[in-house]
Amino acid sequence: MNNQWYSLGVLRLLLLVILSVFNATAVAGVAAYQQPESNASLWQKVSAWAQHLPFNTEATPGFRWIDTPSLHSEPQQRTVAPGGMFRRVEKGPHIGVNGVAPVAAAYPSSIAEQNLVLDVLLPRELVLADAEIVWHIHALENAVEHRLHGRKLGLTLPDGKYQISLMIGTYVENSTVDVHHGKLAVTTFNPRIGRLQGESTLLAAWEVFAVKAGVATHKIMTRERVSQFQAIVPEGEYDVFATIGDARQLARVRVGNGTNAITRMDIPTGRVNLLATLDNTPAMRPMSWKVFRLDGGTGRREVASPERHSASLVVPPGHYEAVAILNGKQRSREFTVSSGTFNSIVLAMD
Repeated sequence: MNNQWYSLGVLRLLLLVILSVFNATAVAGVAAYQQPESNASLWQKVSAWAQHLPFNTEATPGFRWIDTPSLHSEPQQRTVAPGGMFRRVEKGPHIGVNGVAPVAAAYPSSIAEQNLVLDVLLPRELVLADAEIVWHIHALENAVEHRLHGRKLGLTLPDGKYQISLMIGTYVENSTVDVHHGKLAVTTFNPRIGRLQGESTLLAAWEVFAVKAGVATHKIMTRERVSQFQAIVPEGEYDVFATIGDARQLARVRVGNGTNAITRMDIPTGRVNLLATLDNTPAMRPMSWKVFRLDGGTGRREVASPERHSASLVVPPGHYEAVAILNGKQRSREFTVSSGTFNSIVLAMD
């Protein structure tokens, strides 16, 4: 009997020691993480103490818990969570090239909520701004459409089937993707594109045609009255036309993947100034001119028809005739234009 009482006493003593140690540890833990303010809430105290338990959320890769008062500093990268706390994504899902976030404002969502990623693998040698990379997202089951910019985008979209179009300069590629909640769909484009540039010494009108099987097919772009242009185009051959007045020049250009192809046009032209006079002074009256080219294998061909007493023209080298008409009177003169020359044609209308 004495042995039984002795065993029970030892067991009770051990239980008291264990309970004492546990209570001391819990009290010390809460006291160590109390906030300085006397009005700190019980939840804040417990949250601070819980951070040092084995299931601390700081150990979760990519996330950490932060108090809600600082929520407004980075609203586009955070998601509100229960209990007055929120979760911040350490690596923002919408960060583009050079830190630009092209769609974060339109689609603020955490990485876990995203169900569509759009990505484009560009040639290493080709440098493009985010604004040059255009995405068009069209929902096939309704009229919802989005137009976004950037190299890599993470989105959260309603469930459905979407047509994705990537547009970079004159390059266009399409793809269709099914989007579902809780399932990440990744659409990646790998375009073979390059940059085409044209330059001339004078303002010119430009036309660019794609070449297939050695023959120019459809026109892919035009530019009016510019001395230079540039455009992103698919890899391939192109016919580039530059026109200044009646002068026209052609160059065939090969654009490789990731290359920068430059074509410089030195169009041979001459300048012609026309002036009608009365009493040896500018006529300064309504009248008309007609300028004809007399050579070139096409016979007499009209190339310009200004409706004023003076005009300045840029024409290719050749033989021409200028005809001035004022009050029923007509005067004319033939002249020859050489490359780089300045020709002054003065006709007295007395």
